Amino acid sequence: MASKWKEIPLRDLQHALEVFAELKGKRWVCRGQSNKEWNLVPLIDRDKLAKLTRAEKLSLERQSINLFRSTVKFFAAAGEQNAMVDDVIALMVMRHYGVETRLLDWTGSPYVAAYFAACDDDRKDGVIWSFDEPLYEKNGKEQWRGGLRQQLTEAATTTSLPRD
Repeated sequence: MASKWKEIPLRDLQHALEVFAELKGKRWVCRGQSNKEWNLVPLIDRDKLAKLTRAEKLSLERQSINLFRSTVKFFAAAGEQNAMVDDVIALMVMRHYGVETRLLDWTGSPYVAAYFAACDDDRKDGVIWSFDEPLYEKNGKEQWRGGLRQQLTEAATTTSLPRD
């Protein structure tokens, strides 16, 4: 894997459980992908939508938010409906329902991430991406200014799931 994320190959089930317990205890968030060669790319930047310009994607996303808000009462829980006034929350709810957005799905459970890392192609090694959520909440915005790249690199890790 060509990235600056620290990689921890999992040797066996016992080692995986130890790593997962450590991640869970530290409040890291995780994402499982069934192919370790895949980069972290949201749905709005994949397949047919990848050819669109950023402005076109943002326009499409705005249209999707507006349409979703106008129809959410027919299928979403009351709490989700009320939260739709905030655009970021709207994107989160939309992502939950499978809409192609700029967001990626993450979980607080390394076990859920492990499921997604192992569920598709038995011929490919899966991967669990994870990062220190409290550190990101504290310093994440700095990545856009180039100030904390080293700290964020040290705080991030990936865990490879070999296929047997």
